[in-house]
Amino acid sequence: MRFVGARQETAAVSMAAGFAWSAGRPAVCTVTHGPGLSNALTGLRSAVRDRLAVVLIVGDIRAEPGWSAQRVDHGQMLGWTEAAVLDCADPAGLAAAVADAFGRAGATRAPVVLNIRAELLAAPAVPQRPADPAPERAPVPEPDDGAVQRAAAALRAARRPLVLAGRGALWAGAGPALRELAERSGALLATTLPAKGLFRGDPFDLGVCGGYSTAVTRDLVAESDLALVVGAGLGGYTTDRDTLLAASRVVHCDLAPRPDARVAVPGDAAATVDRLLAAVRGGEPRRRTGEVAARIATAGDFADGTDAGGLDPRLVLRAVDRALPADRQVVTDVGHFTTFPSQLVGAGAGRYLPALGFAAVGLSVATGIGAALGRAGPTLVVVGTAAR
Repeated sequence: MRFVGARQETAAVSMAAGFAWSAGRPAVCTVTHGPGLSNALTGLRSAVRDRLAVVLIVGDIRAEPGWSAQRVDHGQMLGWTEAAVLDCADPAGLAAAVADAFGRAGATRAPVVLNIRAELLAAPAVPQRPADPAPERAPVPEPDDGAVQRAAAALRAARRPLVLAGRGALWAGAGPALRELAERSGALLATTLPAKGLFRGDPFDLGVCGGYSTAVTRDLVAESDLALVVGAGLGGYTTDRDTLLAASRVVHCDLAPRPDARVAVPGDAAATVDRLLAAVRGGEPRRRTGEVAARIATAGDFADGTDAGGLDPRLVLRAVDRALPADRQVVTDVGHFTTFPSQLVGAGAGRYLPALGFAAVGLSVATGIGAALGRAGPTLVVVGTAAR
């Protein structure tokens, strides 16, 4: 096992989160009890929101006397983060607890805290009991045929359709099928910010939909008379606080679709898209015209704002985007500047991580270090600075 040191506890969690994202498997970090754990909470909450499989191992000194300065109830401290917590007090169950923590993190794509009683360190070594079988990911329901047919009918009837994919579509590997469905139905393509890059290179890809959209994307999304949304939660960031994508125009395919959608299709993203493909045979180009493609191609245009005070950051990011090889991965921080890389820096499917889960400024550098350790290829970390 390779050990990578961190200077601060939230940085340790963020490094593990970046590794879990890029490597596609759980990563482990460890901090000390009490104030060590409290220092880790911001990174932990961010990993919960970003759905990253981190195992955080921490010692628990609850058996220490009450005057011990670092003694604190870890369960109460961890509650608001919504991370799963496993408590280990049995010397014979330590190995099983570790296996359980890794299994749960992988199955749920979420952090797990393994809280180990500190007195186990002084206890005699004992034989370990066998670990329980690793938990499997919860089965996803098959989409309802009736709902799929209603969704297909709405897509066929639309004159200005949009296909919007989220992280669920990315995880399900539904990108290629969604491209084909959009081509058949004459729809434009867009993604949520976490799924950025899923349709990279397609001339009808609008990029990110929501608060980080370009003006061209916002206009084309607003002009849509139907949005087929697959594997996205439709939160306020994607709908820009409900100023985009009115529910009456949405066909929502998700494990938990919005009940007020025009058509709600609960179920697995890949299975839903495959069934839609069987029901949508193709027809008019609709929005897929040279005029629309030319309009999309101008989405990243801007007037250079370079002046005596410094370079226009958009100009710099465009140059960096052109200089980096195609297999780059990108990690961005949070701030007003986040709009710029969201619009101007590309990455392939699953290679763009906005470290924005808890909207905590400053996590991207540590997250990027972990990401660079988890996957070969160049890693770009984009951070902001104070306004001048």
